[in-house]
Formats: sequence, structure tokens, C-alpha cells
Amino acid sequence: RMNDLVIKDVAVIPVVLRHEMSAVSHTLRGMALSPWDSPLWNLAYWYREM
Repeated sequence: RMNDLVIKDVAVIPVVLRHEMSAVSHTLRGMALSPWDSPLWNLAYWYREM
């Protein structure tokens, strides 16, 4: 009911719209993906596990 009261007669505009896809190797470690930031934000901490 609260949702109906909030959006009644009001346009809802999405805040985030991403058309990206990320994929990584199974041996890559240290990644911390976030829906709000670039996939490369913590690149300095990535390493490959052999």
C-alpha cells in the first residue's frame, strides 16, 4: 500500500541503467564487483591464482 501511495500519479525514473556485462577467469582473484562502480575500481588488488 505504501508503494502505491508513493507512485500514484507520479512518474518513476530509474536512477541506474547499465548495459554492460563483465566476465572473468576462474583463476582471477581479488575482484569485488559492484553494481554502482566500474568493474576496474580495485584493479590494484587483482591477482591470478595458479
